[in-house]
Amino acid sequence: MRVLVIIVAAIVALFSGAASAQQVALSAPASAPMNSFVDVQWTGPDDSGDYIGIGNKDGKPIPYSGYFYTGNSDGGGQLRLPERAGTYTIVYVSKAAGPLHAIPITAEPVSATLEAPTSVAANSDFEVRWSGPNLEGDRITIGTATGRAIPYQSRAYTNGAGPVVTMHAPEKPGDFTVVYLTGKTVIGSVPFTSARLDATLAAPAAVPANDAFTLNWTGPDNPGDKIQIGDANGRPIPYSSYGYTGQNPGTMELNTPEKPGAYSITYITGSTVVAYVPLTVTALSASIEAPATVPAGTPFTIRWSGPNNANDRIRVHDADGKWIPYASSAYTELNPGEAQLIAPEELGPYTIAYVTGDSVVTKTPFTVVEVTASLMADDEVSAGLSFPVTWEGPGNLRDVIVLVGDDPLFPLARGYVASSEDNVVTLDAPNLNGLLELRYMTPGGKQLAQRPIRIVAPPEEPGRLVVLPVTRLTSLSALEVILDASGSMLQRQDGRRRIDIAKETLATLLQQTIPDGTPFALRVFGNHEADSCRTDLEVPLAPLDTVSVLRLIDSLQAVNLARTAIGRSLELVESDLSEADGEHLIILITDGEETCEGDPAAAIATLRAKGIDARVNIVGYAIEDTELEATFADWAELGGGSYFAAGDGDQLAAALLAAAQPSFTVSDADGVVVTRGFAGSEPIILPSGTYEVRSSATSVRAVVRPDKETAVALD
Repeated sequence: MRVLVIIVAAIVALFSGAASAQQVALSAPASAPMNSFVDVQWTGPDDSGDYIGIGNKDGKPIPYSGYFYTGNSDGGGQLRLPERAGTYTIVYVSKAAGPLHAIPITAEPVSATLEAPTSVAANSDFEVRWSGPNLEGDRITIGTATGRAIPYQSRAYTNGAGPVVTMHAPEKPGDFTVVYLTGKTVIGSVPFTSARLDATLAAPAAVPANDAFTLNWTGPDNPGDKIQIGDANGRPIPYSSYGYTGQNPGTMELNTPEKPGAYSITYITGSTVVAYVPLTVTALSASIEAPATVPAGTPFTIRWSGPNNANDRIRVHDADGKWIPYASSAYTELNPGEAQLIAPEELGPYTIAYVTGDSVVTKTPFTVVEVTASLMADDEVSAGLSFPVTWEGPGNLRDVIVLVGDDPLFPLARGYVASSEDNVVTLDAPNLNGLLELRYMTPGGKQLAQRPIRIVAPPEEPGRLVVLPVTRLTSLSALEVILDASGSMLQRQDGRRRIDIAKETLATLLQQTIPDGTPFALRVFGNHEADSCRTDLEVPLAPLDTVSVLRLIDSLQAVNLARTAIGRSLELVESDLSEADGEHLIILITDGEETCEGDPAAAIATLRAKGIDARVNIVGYAIEDTELEATFADWAELGGGSYFAAGDGDQLAAALLAAAQPSFTVSDADGVVVTRGFAGSEPIILPSGTYEVRSSATSVRAVVRPDKETAVALD
């Protein structure tokens, strides 16, 4: 029974194949260029899986050759002929029965001609003239001396390229060819030589570590060519100093590595070193003179000598010479021969290190010793009124006197000792009755002194003193604006970029409020380089020329990804305003936090600790982080100024006007300064009496009456 079934199936298949062969017809050109497409017309059973493909001359389908399914072709389609010339067939293949019909076709040979220079400088461009079949996918590329195409070399497709294409010679000198490929078959080639490149490098034979030096060069100057520091054998060192020849014609500045030793200067085209010369990096020397002991948290002066390379620093390290993050430091270029540091608050041994790059050149030990303080104030003060606190102690840059109640983490009043005069800090008593505590605190949270103080109801209702805002600021000794133009200032608000709103608002302030001739400086960070902490004095201190400054402000642009160099900008204020006398007003306009590892608080405190009459006001634009705003307010208070929040353009204009207002003191009938403030600020609560309100330009008398408001003007 099983044999009978097999015989019947074979007969059915044979009958079916014979019937199908009678139904198939194929039509195509008798010949066509090899690797070209030909049009094929067909009729046939069109069963599922049937296809039309390329066969050998006997009609046997050739695996992996061109084909198309009949079900997708609607009576006609295109086949690609093999890349090799010869006699082939076009075959109708049934999925069930195999080949049903075939017709012959000849794949004719093709050729191409190429014209190229006989010699080309390595790694440079050159032109090739060609003629050829220009079939789909045909391309011209670089080959070996024997005409074999080299993978991943320069290539150009002929389709749409015109009769001339541009090729790029290999970096490695030697004999090569330009080849014409159709598919994977070379049908034309022409030899050429990739000629060895020449370059010269003239540089000092020896340069100190981490120092800049100038070199002169000649060479091919191909696109992307660069000169880079290499090892003693001429191999480029990854991430070492380098420069592109195209950006530094004939002359270039590089930096030596931090580690002394034998190196080289290399000329590189692509990844090939064309030439190199030896370079010796010599060891650096430095010296530091410092006190043997320093009270905790206290500023102290050191003297130094050393290479003073760009960004060299004097830093506080631990006893083993390891860097302590956020410990005190100073840039040598800003502190020639002498620098001021701040001792850590933790007692014990430390070192002071001279650092170039990340390398310690020299270090010297010192020891941090204990420090004490004391507080003096009335035993009772009136609620809601200001009262003086006299202090004795280190008076360090960020030491603070606080008035605390049940929760010492949230002071009810606070004053920086660095902002005080004659060791007196003025605090505002809260509107409550009860026993509180005064404390002398260090930045690190150490309590050096404390004493109780009682808040009682005042004997009579106090009055309110209002100092009116000044509309035309004619008494500024020196004004410096620090403008944030970092990447975040490119964000939009009401359809406009923040930087454009800030520029417009600053321009209005200068036009309407700051008179021509006012000593003025403008520093900007973020407006030159992406991923950079660069800060530039765009307008050096000079009498304000409003027209020219407005022109410069209009040209400023924020740069995407530029970083926020607040600390570094504030460090440079001292040198920016070194020629100014009287009070220095600094207005910082920013929309974000410090991102350059600077310490703005330390920069502000150091500025004021040097006895410079400086006031730092901070304008926070579009700040949504309450903690960041609190930080800005803390910095401003440390700088003897205020923080001004601005959510939009109108608020920014108001904040800038408020930040530019003059400061004043209020003295009682005995001449004792009882409080300070800024024109246009909130009313000051004072006991009834006669007071003197004094600014740098004027003095006015004010009589404060119980439960009344008294207004005075400073202009």
